[in-house]
Amino acid sequence: MGKFTENTKVLVVEGNVGSGKEALAKKLADDMGMKYFPDVNADMDYKYDDEFDLRNLNIHLHEDVKYADFKSVLETKNPYQAGYWEMAMLRMRTYNYLAALVHLLNTGDGVILERSPWTGTVFTRSNIDMDLLSRNFLEHYWEVRSAAFSRMYRPHVIIYIDVPVDACLENAKLKNTHGCGPLLEHEYLESIEHNYKKHYLPIIGEHAEIFTYKLNKPVTDATASELSEIVVDELSQSEMDEYYMNITANQEKFDDWRFLDSDERFQQLRMNLTRDKTEILRKFEYYPYYVDELWPAHSLLTARLYITDRELRKRRDELNKRRSWKEKIFEKKQTFDEKDMENWFVKTGYPPDHLQACQ
Repeated sequence: MGKFTENTKVLVVEGNVGSGKEALAKKLADDMGMKYFPDVNADMDYKYDDEFDLRNLNIHLHEDVKYADFKSVLETKNPYQAGYWEMAMLRMRTYNYLAALVHLLNTGDGVILERSPWTGTVFTRSNIDMDLLSRNFLEHYWEVRSAAFSRMYRPHVIIYIDVPVDACLENAKLKNTHGCGPLLEHEYLESIEHNYKKHYLPIIGEHAEIFTYKLNKPVTDATASELSEIVVDELSQSEMDEYYMNITANQEKFDDWRFLDSDERFQQLRMNLTRDKTEILRKFEYYPYYVDELWPAHSLLTARLYITDRELRKRRDELNKRRSWKEKIFEKKQTFDEKDMENWFVKTGYPPDHLQACQ
């Protein structure tokens, strides 16, 4: 199919906090000639191009409606912040995954992601285990995910790094992962590992090929090369392409991708994903009244909207003033008066009387 090769696949590197996913994913992308998509973070949602950060407004906001991130959820253990953050992560990971799919379909290049939208159920369940979220929230999470994911194709390969919780915790604290190393607890990482193995891998394994690597220590930049060679070798020896090409009703592996057996169908999928991206992301705007974590006091929400709008308008006005000043300078440089034009003509060899003819 033209530009599509055996490497035209979606690979996702998974693992606990502090397991070294980023180091392995980067090295694999380099070794396999694939496009690397790092995991999302709060900066993508809160920071503007001019470095304006919505979290700076938190000093004016009640704790229940502050702009949350991973660190603030661990610090405050506030259910409203936890609910807001989990939905924000699901939305951002969905956008990131859609971008990866569009890249794959446009270029034929394989993509490697550090976590995917399907990973979110691990952290949502872990927050329930820590009594931060309710079962009602989990039901809403699944409902939104099902609606948004109906048009997305699941990964071909999941690479799971299985590192002991103690080693992950030590590494996360050392690296101060997401700025919250001291806040991480053994119980929390233990819950993440449990939910990975019980609720995530068995289900995603019905549709994707899973490669698990049990290690004693987290992956580092120094050890990523060796592990990457092993992964690449095992991928090349797997029967993945046979599953991918054989169309059988009884096999669920790669069933999302099986009908894409021609350039025309790849093109149609690419157009659909590009066109429907906004509609897919709109699924996250639904907040049912029965999910307490998504409905803090109405007055607090109104206050946040007012303060955010006021500060953004103020910021926009400042930028417009700067932009107007720069535009005036630019216009002044580009606008010549009659004397400037006459001098220019003289310098370039044109006679002054040629000025009149040119006006």
